[in-house]
Amino acid sequence: MGKVSIISGMVFGGMLALSPLAYAQDAAEAADYLVMPPNAEVVFITTGGAEPRADWSDAARLNFESHVSDQLTANGHSFMSYETSEDASEDIEQLMLLQELVTASLSMHIPHKEGNGFNNTDLSLGDSVSLLRGESDIDEVLFVDHYSQIESSGVFLMAVAVGTVTGYVPPSNNVRFSRFSTFDMETGDLTNTAIHMFGDPRDVGESQNIVSNLMRGMSLAGQ
Repeated sequence: MGKVSIISGMVFGGMLALSPLAYAQDAAEAADYLVMPPNAEVVFITTGGAEPRADWSDAARLNFESHVSDQLTANGHSFMSYETSEDASEDIEQLMLLQELVTASLSMHIPHKEGNGFNNTDLSLGDSVSLLRGESDIDEVLFVDHYSQIESSGVFLMAVAVGTVTGYVPPSNNVRFSRFSTFDMETGDLTNTAIHMFGDPRDVGESQNIVSNLMRGMSLAGQ
């Protein structure tokens, strides 16, 4: 079973057990946002290759969950937190994958698009958003995505050694990328998005700063 937390600046609920495809009838009547579970991946780059770190990814995910909840509440936004579970439907999993593709396409060059070919903000989740709508009156769904690559000291020292010998220093493999995106719960259309390229979400303070910047970028927080 999936479940939803009903939360707002004026706290009006707790945890409700739900079907993955429909909200309980006694859920909150209305909310500004349905907040999906953060999609966070942290990869450790070593001289032996790329190693996905589940513990680091979990730490980043938990920090995002906490800070998104705190800052939405502090800024007076009502919201529901959707929580997936092991028996979540395949349809919901496919919707999450679709969202990843849609948001990844926002900065992709598409030759047939007007202007410079990067005007992809008319992308949509389409009718699939109805899987999340259920019986509740929710305006928008908020997705939180993060990807990090963190270099080991061995990779850094190898780059220094290569630079010393050849005069060319290989580019860093360190990557930090966070994105918030919202979609209309009726049409599935993208309504807003913001990107932040710095910070380590494993760290509580840095995660809070990432969320603050993204909230301001989407006009969800006071300037």
